[in-house]
Amino acid sequence: MKFQKNFKNFEKFVKKTYEKSLNILEKKYCWKCPQKTTSHIIKCREVEIYQRLYKSFKNALNEFLINNYSKENIKRIKSRLFQKISKEFLTLVKIDENSDYFAGSWIILRRNSRVIKKGDLILYKTNSGFKMSKVLRKYCEDNLDYIDVGDKKLLNYEIYGKIEKIIEPNDDLYPIFENISAPIVLKLTS
Repeated sequence: MKFQKNFKNFEKFVKKTYEKSLNILEKKYCWKCPQKTTSHIIKCREVEIYQRLYKSFKNALNEFLINNYSKENIKRIKSRLFQKISKEFLTLVKIDENSDYFAGSWIILRRNSRVIKKGDLILYKTNSGFKMSKVLRKYCEDNLDYIDVGDKKLLNYEIYGKIEKIIEPNDDLYPIFENISAPIVLKLTS
């Protein structure tokens, strides 16, 4: 009962903060905005407050985790959170012309894939860009699922996506993709 009441109180607090923030924007900032005449249609104030509240909530939780848990436990929390709330979806990615490999190709990528197995091609972020690797093995250590790609072991939330198909310039399907403006362009490094 106290548990539910705690969240109800939090919801009330968030609603009050949202309303108060809307009023502050309206009184102090929105009057000088060039979009003032259309703000009731485009809802820019509402979006701005939503984004700021979401970011504040996320920052507060991350700060709490960092101050109260070890790095190992934070990994466990993030891994479990990824399993519970992430949704799989397909996306189309264009590989930058200056990439170390597959330059100019297209990738059909499954983001937030829960099913990754030995032999799958995956994409993950490195300090110098993105890297494509084949999964050598998947194993569990200290109740965390790791993906071994040879030079690195990754946790599920560190993977950018599982590669479903690579469409290279010599592929029969490539002309279909030539005139698409890519929402995501990545540089692959070796």
